[in-house]
Amino acid sequence: MRTCLLPASDRGAARSASFFSTLASLQDARSFEPREFIAQGDKVVVLGHYVWQVKANGRTYESDFAHVFTVRGGQIGAFHEYTDTAAGANAFR
Repeated sequence: MRTCLLPASDRGAARSASFFSTLASLQDARSFEPREFIAQGDKVVVLGHYVWQVKANGRTYESDFAHVFTVRGGQIGAFHEYTDTAAGANAFR
């Protein structure tokens, strides 16, 4: 069983679209609440909280998150997520 579908490093718009499409096929957002936006230089940090439901087994998990975007030339050049990955992994078991 694969418990982590997050690539350590993934590049390109097509690969990013594929990654988020895979996420959408596996789980549904029950709540997604960006609560704070912090911008400095080429970085935007979004702090928030979300709740997801795993489609295969109906289990839910929730976590606070920090999303860090690097903006280059008006586009997202990099994205990093910091969250409780153990909660997600447990929900998929």
